Amino acid sequence: MSQITASQPPKESSARDVITEVDGKPVTNVRSFREALGKADPKRGVLLYLDRQGGKTFAVLKANAP
Repeated sequence: MSQITASQPPKESSARDVITEVDGKPVTNVRSFREALGKADPKRGVLLYLDRQGGKTFAVLKANAP
């Protein structure tokens, strides 16, 4: 992954983001995160929904172009 586009800039290092969805699929633990990420298409971009200190935000991950 080479680029991250977020709906808002990251806060200071004390911010703790919790990934709650990958491409619209809920994730509740590392295993479900890995499964959802494995099914995602990085060429299209992977949409992550995050809980950032009680607020909702998102990030889009895209793979490097060959």
